[in-house]
Amino acid sequence: MTAVTIQKLIMESFGVAVPRHTCHRAKEILSSWVDGKHEECYVRLFKYIEEIKESNPGTIASCISQGPDDAPLFKRIFISFGAMIVEFTAGCRPFIRVNGCFL
Repeated sequence: MTAVTIQKLIMESFGVAVPRHTCHRAKEILSSWVDGKHEECYVRLFKYIEEIKESNPGTIASCISQGPDDAPLFKRIFISFGAMIVEFTAGCRPFIRVNGCFL
């Protein structure tokens, strides 16, 4: 929902004229309240990886970040559950080949 839409909705519902910048600021506050702040979520990501490793034996999970240690930036995450690894290796033939077609 855009700030203009919020502005029109408030005018229709309550008959009050609200400036567009106020609607935009209220939208930002509400979206950060609903979604949470990204910095807090990334901090929880490392705890989530540890929980996955503890609850699923054989799981390989890692999170890679870049930047300084005091403010790392999320780069990528890799998760491979232990059950998937076991079943993949059990179900695969010992030799995998690719035919001569162009990929």
